Amino acid sequence: MVPTPDGWAPAVDVPSPPYALPYTVAGMMLTRICGAGWNPAEVNGAWTAAPAAELAVPLAAQPHGNVGITLDCGFLGIPGGNRDLRITAGGQILFDAHFPDAVTYQLVNVRVPASTLGNDDTLRLTIESRPRVHEALDPTSHDPRSLGVFVGKMRVVLEK
Repeated sequence: MVPTPDGWAPAVDVPSPPYALPYTVAGMMLTRICGAGWNPAEVNGAWTAAPAAELAVPLAAQPHGNVGITLDCGFLGIPGGNRDLRITAGGQILFDAHFPDAVTYQLVNVRVPASTLGNDDTLRLTIESRPRVHEALDPTSHDPRSLGVFVGKMRVVLEK
């Protein structure tokens, strides 16, 4: 993949099959599904690969109130790596931040209003970032992937 002149990865839809990763809902271990826009899962999470990566979180039951989410997010630890993160649900912006270069890990807390949830037991989030081609930023890496935000552990709490 060839980066654009400004160093950003081209905005392309990265075809990726769903990946199941562990997360907890009120203490129960379940799986979360990474849909389009993700690199293949690693041992403790997955990197977004496209400007918008879909996350479908099956919940234990239809929530009666808001949903609280805590995400362990990582960023490339090299200058020029992505530091932008936006999380949306149902078209509503829930989190929007730019982190300084010194930040390589951030615990992100998001509250998803009940009004953005669908009629099923699945919470659908979009993780938006500006992925960059790793080896274009660090030629010694030999990593051709486009990397945006790494999402590791996730905790979901159903509010009453």
